[in-house]
Amino acid sequence: MRRHHSTRIRGVTPSVLDEAFAEATAVIAELFVDAVKRRATATQFLRAEDVLADLPLSTHEFALATRRLDNALSYYQQAEFGGCMFELWLLVRRLRNRYGAIAS
Repeated sequence: MRRHHSTRIRGVTPSVLDEAFAEATAVIAELFVDAVKRRATATQFLRAEDVLADLPLSTHEFALATRRLDNALSYYQQAEFGGCMFELWLLVRRLRNRYGAIAS
């Protein structure tokens, strides 16, 4: 399965959909890194929810993604950083799998 990136490659401009999935993945991956460093903010979790809302996900997929994000925030607030990392990792992995399926 080919993966497309949000950079211009060989004269091909990425679609709006490609860029939306790439942005969502980047925002959540950045949140993951900041959570690992114990410096994530509530604003970052809200931003992640906003980029998820911009994606063309089914109701089920969106509910699962926001549930993962809510779980991650809850774990983070309770200083359960392992649980937080796991939820964010699952979310990033799911987005990357979905993005690859759409972009190919």
